Amino acid sequence: MILAKGGAYSVKLGAEVVARGKYTSTAKTITFDREQGSGCTGAGTYAWKKSGKTMTFARKRETSSCQARALVLGHRFTQVR
Repeated sequence: MILAKGGAYSVKLGAEVVARGKYTSTAKTITFDREQGSGCTGAGTYAWKKSGKTMTFARKRETSSCQARALVLGHRFTQVR
């Protein structure tokens, strides 16, 4: 589960937070940065698109240490609230 609010995000696996960081976004892109907990160093920029309750990300730029983030964001996400 990915939770994002006010320029900060966290990634939970079950009840445990496994990564957190900061993000900035525009209408078409989002950049994740300053991640802690995952071993990821550096920023990653993705195009994003929301259709109904589904959100998808397409990698534009990603650092080599953040391939796990790229793998996670390669999936389709569904809003659950």
